[in-house]
Amino acid sequence: MQPLPESLSPIRAYVDRARELKSVSAVVSHQLRVHAAAVGLALRSRDAAGTRWLMGILDELEKERGALGPPEAPAGATLRALAIDIYERARKLDRPDTAPTPRDRWAVLEAPRIAQGLHASAVLLDALTQHGPLSATELAVLRAAHQRSQVLSAQLVKSLSMERLVPAWQPLGHTAQPPASP
Repeated sequence: MQPLPESLSPIRAYVDRARELKSVSAVVSHQLRVHAAAVGLALRSRDAAGTRWLMGILDELEKERGALGPPEAPAGATLRALAIDIYERARKLDRPDTAPTPRDRWAVLEAPRIAQGLHASAVLLDALTQHGPLSATELAVLRAAHQRSQVLSAQLVKSLSMERLVPAWQPLGHTAQPPASP
Protein backbone atom coordinates (compact mmCIF):
# COMPACT_ATOMS: atom_id res chain seq x y z
CA MET A 1 0.00 0.00 0.00
CA GLN A 2 1.22 3.49 -0.83
CA PRO A 3 1.97 5.93 2.01
CA LEU A 4 -1.06 7.93 3.12
CA PRO A 5 -1.06 11.40 1.50
CA GLU A 6 -1.17 14.40 3.85
CA SER A 7 -4.61 15.41 2.53
CA LEU A 8 -5.99 12.18 4.05
CA SER A 9 -4.43 12.67 7.51
CA PRO A 10 -7.89 12.64 9.20
CA ILE A 11 -8.13 8.91 8.39
CA ARG A 12 -4.61 7.98 9.55
CA ALA A 13 -5.79 6.46 12.86
CA TYR A 14 -8.11 4.03 11.04
CA VAL A 15 -5.46 3.03 8.49
CA ASP A 16 -2.77 2.57 11.16
CA ARG A 17 -5.03 0.49 13.44
CA ALA A 18 -6.13 -1.62 10.43
CA ARG A 19 -2.49 -2.41 9.72
CA GLU A 20 -1.80 -3.26 13.39
CA LEU A 21 -4.87 -5.46 13.79
CA LYS A 22 -4.67 -7.37 10.50
CA SER A 23 -3.02 -10.36 12.18
CA VAL A 24 -5.60 -10.30 15.00
CA SER A 25 -8.71 -10.06 12.81
CA ALA A 26 -8.79 -9.72 9.04
CA VAL A 27 -12.48 -8.78 9.30
CA VAL A 28 -11.81 -5.92 11.72
CA SER A 29 -8.86 -4.72 9.64
CA HIS A 30 -11.08 -4.75 6.56
CA GLN A 31 -13.87 -2.85 8.33
CA LEU A 32 -11.42 -0.18 9.54
CA ARG A 33 -10.17 0.30 6.00
CA VAL A 34 -13.75 0.45 4.64
CA HIS A 35 -14.49 3.17 7.19
CA ALA A 36 -11.26 5.01 6.31
CA ALA A 37 -12.17 4.91 2.62
CA ALA A 38 -15.70 6.18 3.26
CA VAL A 39 -14.44 9.05 5.41
CA GLY A 40 -11.66 9.81 2.93
CA LEU A 41 -14.11 10.02 0.04
CA ALA A 42 -16.17 12.55 2.01
CA LEU A 43 -13.17 14.83 2.74
CA ARG A 44 -13.30 18.10 0.85
CA SER A 45 -9.61 18.73 1.55
CA ARG A 46 -8.57 15.69 -0.49
CA ASP A 47 -6.14 16.35 -3.34
CA ALA A 48 -5.25 14.33 -6.46
CA ALA A 49 -2.78 12.16 -4.49
CA GLY A 50 -5.51 11.46 -1.93
CA THR A 51 -7.96 10.49 -4.64
CA ARG A 52 -5.41 8.11 -6.22
CA TRP A 53 -4.71 6.56 -2.81
CA LEU A 54 -8.44 6.06 -2.18
CA MET A 55 -8.98 4.45 -5.58
CA GLY A 56 -6.15 2.05 -4.76
CA ILE A 57 -7.59 1.11 -1.37
CA LEU A 58 -11.05 0.64 -2.89
CA ASP A 59 -9.58 -1.85 -5.36
CA GLU A 60 -7.77 -3.64 -2.53
CA LEU A 61 -10.95 -3.76 -0.42
CA GLU A 62 -12.93 -5.29 -3.28
CA LYS A 63 -10.34 -8.06 -3.72
CA GLU A 64 -10.10 -8.55 0.04
CA ARG A 65 -13.87 -8.87 0.41
CA GLY A 66 -13.89 -11.86 -1.89
CA ALA A 67 -10.93 -13.45 -0.09
CA LEU A 68 -12.60 -13.05 3.32
CA GLY A 69 -15.44 -15.35 2.30
CA PRO A 70 -18.82 -15.43 3.98
CA PRO A 71 -18.82 -13.76 7.40
CA GLU A 72 -19.10 -15.89 10.53
CA ALA A 73 -20.85 -12.98 12.26
CA PRO A 74 -21.99 -9.53 11.17
CA ALA A 75 -18.94 -7.31 10.65
CA GLY A 76 -20.27 -4.76 13.13
CA ALA A 77 -20.54 -7.42 15.82
CA THR A 78 -16.94 -8.52 15.24
CA LEU A 79 -15.73 -4.91 15.34
CA ARG A 80 -17.69 -4.19 18.53
CA ALA A 81 -16.53 -7.37 20.27
CA LEU A 82 -12.85 -6.62 19.66
CA ALA A 83 -13.25 -2.97 20.69
CA ILE A 84 -14.91 -3.92 23.98
CA ASP A 85 -12.40 -6.72 24.63
CA ILE A 86 -9.42 -4.38 24.16
CA TYR A 87 -11.10 -1.72 26.31
CA GLU A 88 -11.83 -4.13 29.16
CA ARG A 89 -8.30 -5.56 29.12
CA ALA A 90 -6.76 -2.09 29.21
CA ARG A 91 -9.16 -0.87 31.88
CA LYS A 92 -8.33 -3.81 34.17
CA LEU A 93 -4.60 -2.98 33.98
CA ASP A 94 -5.02 0.79 34.24
CA ARG A 95 -4.30 2.80 37.38
CA PRO A 96 -6.16 6.06 36.77
CA ASP A 97 -5.47 7.30 40.31
CA THR A 98 -1.70 6.80 39.95
CA ALA A 99 0.55 9.44 38.43
CA PRO A 100 3.20 7.71 36.30
CA THR A 101 6.80 8.12 37.46
CA PRO A 102 10.08 6.81 35.99
CA ARG A 103 10.59 4.60 39.06
CA ASP A 104 7.21 2.92 38.70
CA ARG A 105 7.48 -0.36 36.79
CA TRP A 106 3.80 -0.08 35.79
CA ALA A 107 4.38 3.37 34.24
CA VAL A 108 7.37 2.21 32.23
CA LEU A 109 6.17 -1.20 31.06
CA GLU A 110 2.38 -1.36 31.18
CA ALA A 111 1.02 2.19 30.94
CA PRO A 112 2.23 2.76 27.35
CA ARG A 113 0.44 -0.39 26.18
CA ILE A 114 -2.66 0.61 28.14
CA ALA A 115 -2.76 4.04 26.45
CA GLN A 116 -2.34 2.42 23.04
CA GLY A 117 -5.02 -0.19 23.79
CA LEU A 118 -7.51 2.43 24.92
CA HIS A 119 -6.79 4.44 21.78
CA ALA A 120 -7.30 1.37 19.58
CA SER A 121 -10.59 0.65 21.33
CA ALA A 122 -11.81 4.21 20.70
CA VAL A 123 -10.82 4.01 17.02
CA LEU A 124 -12.66 0.69 16.61
CA LEU A 125 -15.80 2.03 18.27
CA ASP A 126 -15.67 5.16 16.13
CA ALA A 127 -15.44 2.97 13.02
CA LEU A 128 -18.48 1.06 14.28
CA THR A 129 -20.56 4.14 13.37
CA GLN A 130 -20.46 2.91 9.75
CA HIS A 131 -23.03 0.31 10.86
CA GLY A 132 -25.37 2.81 12.51
CA PRO A 133 -25.53 5.00 15.58
CA LEU A 134 -23.67 3.85 18.67
CA SER A 135 -25.68 2.70 21.65
CA ALA A 136 -25.44 4.75 24.84
CA THR A 137 -23.04 2.14 26.27
CA GLU A 138 -20.82 2.12 23.17
CA LEU A 139 -20.74 5.91 23.13
CA ALA A 140 -19.78 6.01 26.83
CA VAL A 141 -16.99 3.47 26.28
CA LEU A 142 -15.72 5.38 23.23
CA ARG A 143 -15.58 8.63 25.18
CA ALA A 144 -13.95 7.02 28.23
CA ALA A 145 -11.36 5.16 26.14
CA HIS A 146 -10.52 8.22 24.08
CA GLN A 147 -10.24 10.55 27.05
CA ARG A 148 -8.15 8.19 29.16
CA SER A 149 -5.82 7.33 26.25
CA GLN A 150 -5.14 11.03 25.69
CA VAL A 151 -4.64 11.80 29.39
CA LEU A 152 -2.41 8.81 30.07
CA SER A 153 -0.33 9.48 26.95
CA ALA A 154 0.17 13.11 28.00
CA GLN A 155 1.14 12.04 31.54
CA LEU A 156 3.71 9.58 30.17
CA VAL A 157 5.17 12.18 27.80
CA LYS A 158 5.56 14.61 30.69
CA SER A 159 6.85 12.28 33.39
CA LEU A 160 8.94 9.85 31.32
CA SER A 161 10.04 12.17 28.51
CA MET A 162 8.53 9.76 25.98
CA GLU A 163 7.30 10.55 22.52
CA ARG A 164 3.53 10.84 22.27
CA LEU A 165 2.10 7.31 22.39
CA VAL A 166 -1.23 7.99 20.78
CA PRO A 167 -2.04 10.58 18.12
CA ALA A 168 -3.92 13.76 18.90
CA TRP A 169 -6.96 12.25 17.20
CA GLN A 170 -10.64 13.03 17.67
CA PRO A 171 -13.34 10.44 16.99
CA LEU A 172 -15.39 11.48 13.98
CA GLY A 173 -18.57 9.75 15.14
CA HIS A 174 -18.30 10.71 18.82
CA THR A 175 -21.14 13.16 18.54
CA ALA A 176 -23.49 10.46 17.31
CA GLN A 177 -26.60 10.26 19.39
CA PRO A 178 -27.62 6.92 20.86
CA PRO A 179 -30.92 5.54 19.60
CA ALA A 180 -33.98 6.86 21.39
CA SER A 181 -35.36 4.46 23.96
CA PRO A 182 -38.90 3.23 23.36
